[in-house]
Amino acid sequence: MLGMPKIVDTHTHICDSSFDADRGEVLDRAADAGVAAVIAVGENMADARRNIELADKHPMIYPAAGLYPTILDLDQAEQMRSFIRSERLKLVAIGEVGLDFWVVKEEPQKGIQKEILKGFINLAKKLDLPLNIHSRSAGRHAVALLLECGPTRVQMHAFDGKASAALPAKATFGLRSDRKKLLVTGPNLFGSLELEIWILFVICYLVLGILIFKDAIIFRYAFRLF
Repeated sequence: MLGMPKIVDTHTHICDSSFDADRGEVLDRAADAGVAAVIAVGENMADARRNIELADKHPMIYPAAGLYPTILDLDQAEQMRSFIRSERLKLVAIGEVGLDFWVVKEEPQKGIQKEILKGFINLAKKLDLPLNIHSRSAGRHAVALLLECGPTRVQMHAFDGKASAALPAKATFGLRSDRKKLLVTGPNLFGSLELEIWILFVICYLVLGILIFKDAIIFRYAFRLF
C-alpha cells in the first residue's frame, strides 16, 4: 500500500505574530496531516528576516522574501532586491510580489506597481528563483507582464480572474484548464523540493483565501453550514 502523499504548502504567512504562541504545534499538526514542507512568504523586510530565522529553527519551513504589492515604495523595493541577492543561498523563492488593483486603483500608482514587479521578475531570472505572484483583480495584467519579462517558474496567488485571462500564458507555462481550476506543468518550481509548477487559481482564492480575511465573518459562518 502506498504511503500518504506528501503535500507542500507553497504560500504561508507562518512568520505572522499570530503564530508565535503555537507555531511549533501548528507545524506538527501539518506534518501529521501529510504536509512535508511549507514555503514562508513575506510582505516586507521584517517578514523576510523572520522567515530565514524560522527556517533555521524549523526544518519544515523554507523561506521566501518579497514586498507586498500595495507597498508603492521604490526604495523599499530596491532594499528588498538587495536583501534577496545577499541571502540568495537561504531563499527558495521571491514572494509574495505582484499586482493588486483591488486596492490600488489610480493609473500612476498601478504604474509603480508594475515597475516594482518587473524588478522582482528580472531578479528572479538572474538568481534562478521561482516567483510567488499576487494578482488580485489584476490577473490579466500580471500574466501580460510575466509573458513580457519571461520568467520560467511562477506560482500565481490570489488570481481571481477568468481562465481566459491566463490562457495566453499557455505557450510559455504549459497551461491547461478546466471549469474549476488551472494547472501549470513544467520545470520544477522549487528544485530542492522536487515540485512541479502549480497554479491554483479560483478555488483556493475564493474559498480558502477569503476564509482567513479578518472581516470575512459572514463567509466563514456560511462555509461552516456545508
